[in-house]
Amino acid sequence: MKNLSIKNLITYIFFSVVTVFMFSGCLGGDLTAANIESPQKPNDNSENSSGDESINDQTGDTNTGGGNMSGGNMSGGNMSGGNNNPLGVPAFVATGHMQSSMYSCDGGVTWKGYQTESTSVRCWDESSPNNVECNHTSFSASGLAYGADGFMATFGWGPLGDVVITANGNDWDIVKTNVMKGGVSYGNGIYLLNNRTVELSDNGGLTWARAGKVNFSSASTARKTAFVNQGQGIFFSSGSASITELQVSRDNGQTFNVPSSLPSSCGDGEMVYNDSTILLKSNSLCRSTDQGDTWQVVSNPPSVGQGAKLVYANGLFRYYNRTSVYTSVDGLTWGNQQPITLTAGSTMDSSRGIGGHIEYHPELDSYVAISQAGGHFYESTEYYHSKNGFEWTQVNKVQGNAPLSPHPVRHLKAGYIPNCQ
Repeated sequence: MKNLSIKNLITYIFFSVVTVFMFSGCLGGDLTAANIESPQKPNDNSENSSGDESINDQTGDTNTGGGNMSGGNMSGGNMSGGNNNPLGVPAFVATGHMQSSMYSCDGGVTWKGYQTESTSVRCWDESSPNNVECNHTSFSASGLAYGADGFMATFGWGPLGDVVITANGNDWDIVKTNVMKGGVSYGNGIYLLNNRTVELSDNGGLTWARAGKVNFSSASTARKTAFVNQGQGIFFSSGSASITELQVSRDNGQTFNVPSSLPSSCGDGEMVYNDSTILLKSNSLCRSTDQGDTWQVVSNPPSVGQGAKLVYANGLFRYYNRTSVYTSVDGLTWGNQQPITLTAGSTMDSSRGIGGHIEYHPELDSYVAISQAGGHFYESTEYYHSKNGFEWTQVNKVQGNAPLSPHPVRHLKAGYIPNCQ
């Protein structure tokens, strides 16, 4: 990761002067939709097409921790190819522990630009002299969001870390340092840093305004955040300690409130949505059809393991259970289990499948997966891509098409970059 660029520093100084006149209300916490210009990016509303979550220390399975609730579904569009698309090139970005990152701009066929703060550290590898418990370091990945100014990532859990941003997937600039945040989300032109008092930026992190307080009832730590593009746009903040909790903001992060109805097993977890329904994978599979005001536990959810992954694509909610997938139109009634199949020459370890991280890009109409479930990190990491979400092709990393030994990946997002370097 790189330090704040000279260009951004100059812009920052200029903007600091301008904000005295233009954003005095924002600095006082009044960063509302009325004074924020919506960016001309896909979605201006999507935090994460599926972003993500944290992982159990040594299993690679979904659990609590700093991160994203997934949330934003990217808007679609016709792929025009290359730089003919005014949004740029469709891309996927992944971030992981030890402040690692990589990106793909060909639908997951290849991954490039891998970088990290340490190539010698081995997370949870007791056979290594460089073994580190990687969930609690300055370089622990805690969130990733895509927005108008690019992909923004948060690092640091326990020890303080950095907030960084990249426009091209490769060159990262620090926009905030010495902080610990429970993820980042994006919507309505705003990047939101999650904490008990959230911070907002409408200029790609050049300046930040403290805004609403997330008043969890217990000693919960703010762990995940999401933006849902329903109504006027909704930010969510979740936390957990002895219980899991969820709070909602309908005024761009200025205030947060508890939903009118929230079962005790619904709270901190992964979130996806369509135009009318929000699904939350917490201790139970939970569902809301009134923009997050009331929640119900899905009475007959698919039988899935801890590493299951929710995705919304092509009119269907998809619940991946490593080697199989369930689908639903409304998130309430689910079809029969369908097996994951592989193209000729591809292989899959049935103990972990394609699981861990799955993301869909609507413009490419394709899926990517990074498999590290069950603690299969480093040399055991496998990469897959798919055009329909059912049949998958394995990436040949031995031929240099993907990093051979990446640190534990924590977040995977779809978005756009200016060009494919």
